[in-house]
Amino acid sequence: WKPTGDAVGESTGVGKKPSIMSQTWKDPDGDAPGAKARQIDSILKIHGLGGLPPLVPTAAPEPEPLTIEELEAAAVGTYPVTTTVKSDPAGHGPFIGLAEQMEIGITAGSINITGPAPWVDVSGSMALDGSFTATGRGTVAGFANVEVTFEGTITSDGQLAGDYTMGAQGGLPTGQPIVYRVEGQVV
Repeated sequence: WKPTGDAVGESTGVGKKPSIMSQTWKDPDGDAPGAKARQIDSILKIHGLGGLPPLVPTAAPEPEPLTIEELEAAAVGTYPVTTTVKSDPAGHGPFIGLAEQMEIGITAGSINITGPAPWVDVSGSMALDGSFTATGRGTVAGFANVEVTFEGTITSDGQLAGDYTMGAQGGLPTGQPIVYRVEGQVV
């Protein structure tokens, strides 16, 4: 049995044109179907389904922004990280010996980032967008009181990425710093 496409019966839709149902199908004997469009509309209305507005997708509500305390608390943890030399014009890398794989830790109270030597611990502040700036001073390649900075971001799901600069204010020979790219995920 195949629909013929012929309009039959009394069923009409909007504008008195035959409804979709009456235009597209007949029963196996070639007769118009028993239920007319107006009858189907009545049945739907009886069951509370007639006249429903079309479904319109709605946007998900915006999540409440996190407070700085919540962001800092979410950042707390241990981060296995990889470090790669991003910039080292004076060739300090072999004398510093910062590991390519290591763990650093972030503790509460602003942002405090610690790691194994020769990492110099830094502390600073975090912004509402997850960006942070942290600074510290320590011994780098045998040179005392060298300034170190770490600028980056931590996402709400614990992704850490940033640039760790040793010799930020010229404390290393030649006055040029070494910059490491640091990336990791909280565990």
